[in-house]
Amino acid sequence: MDSLNEFLLPKRFSVYGYIVAVFNVLAGVIVTFITGIKSTERRQFQCNNRGVLADKDFLTTKCFNQYSREYNASLPLYGFAFVTFTSLVVVCIIYSWCCVKSRVEQIEQELTPNQDNQRLYPIRSRRIYFFYLFQLLVRFGFGILFGILQLTGLYSSNFPSQFQCQWNSKGTSNANLNVTHSNSSSVNCQNSFAAEKTSLANIIWILHVIFACLVLLEVFYLLVRARHDKTFMRDLEFCQRHIFNSQRTPSSRRDHAARILELTKHLDPLLPTDPTEDDNRRAIDDVYVELVMHSGRVTHDFDMSKKRHELLDVYLKPPETSVKISNMNELFVSDNKSYRNILVVGRPGIGKTSLCTKIIRDWCKDRMNRFKFVFLFRFRHLNEERFKKISLLQFLNEAEHSMNVDPAILRNKAKSMLFIFDGFDEY
Repeated sequence: MDSLNEFLLPKRFSVYGYIVAVFNVLAGVIVTFITGIKSTERRQFQCNNRGVLADKDFLTTKCFNQYSREYNASLPLYGFAFVTFTSLVVVCIIYSWCCVKSRVEQIEQELTPNQDNQRLYPIRSRRIYFFYLFQLLVRFGFGILFGILQLTGLYSSNFPSQFQCQWNSKGTSNANLNVTHSNSSSVNCQNSFAAEKTSLANIIWILHVIFACLVLLEVFYLLVRARHDKTFMRDLEFCQRHIFNSQRTPSSRRDHAARILELTKHLDPLLPTDPTEDDNRRAIDDVYVELVMHSGRVTHDFDMSKKRHELLDVYLKPPETSVKISNMNELFVSDNKSYRNILVVGRPGIGKTSLCTKIIRDWCKDRMNRFKFVFLFRFRHLNEERFKKISLLQFLNEAEHSMNVDPAILRNKAKSMLFIFDGFDEY
């Protein structure tokens, strides 16, 4: 059991699913063991050889073979119990080790706070959910199939304890003519193991039906949860809320802000870095240049006598009529007038994404108290089909730094939320 427990790890099943799987194993072991030690049916099969000119053991063997052909299958009952229950366990092992092992371990590692894993990346695939649902459906199908096999003649639903064996005796009517004739007679036989065998067969059938129903209950539960909340099917959400059984509670603003500050502390490199090298990423607060706003098209006075690299200072020098914004609140309020919709346009690399990150970081540092909540969305993640029909609460939980939004904020603080959409050209 210890070695089997290594294959059926509870962290790859829900608590309910793991309990059902373990009881499936225990039931299979117990039933197989009992039917195995009770498999000496031949010894408890007796025939009355009165009036029959034949050896009693030979007669009993012949009659037992007739009984077996009529009521017993080629696979012994203990063999059927072993094969059927083992197949259900094999499905669980294949799912646990071959389908979701690496994925679940990856999510478990990312959910574990430590110094080597400070940045969490959103996991949006639904592989674990579909594999989990598929193995449940396979186990349900096997359970129903095994039950049907027992009912459709593989094994009798009632093993009779009384059996009439047909016995043919041969002899000669005349020694000179050497003519043979056969006499057919019935031999009364009794199988004292029949009632017990019937009970064991019924127990195996009932166990298969019970486990199939228990699995079906979890299938219905998963389908209902997925219908009401599409995000439940995502690997991260499914592991947290169903497998790990650690339903997130709505986090406070302070906890949410601390998490965002940690995740946005450094600029993302343009090229992937070698994990074996030292982390030399630049902190965004050290390299961020204050925003400058200019009305109209910006023009530059170039001195064509200068070399090309010397013209860079001309680009970096803001026009005299531009306005420097040192406080992000000035971006949303000007001359006592507030703006509800702001569009930021610029060539690639000019700093639009950095501006979005700077806004949400300032909010986390309590420098933008006019907004109770700030949500950052990347347009590249909003192209999926599921976003065409989704509730506002589900959409808020799809933000770049999701915080498991409390539905109460939609009623009480809906007018004090800021939505930032980055990368409109990627939609």
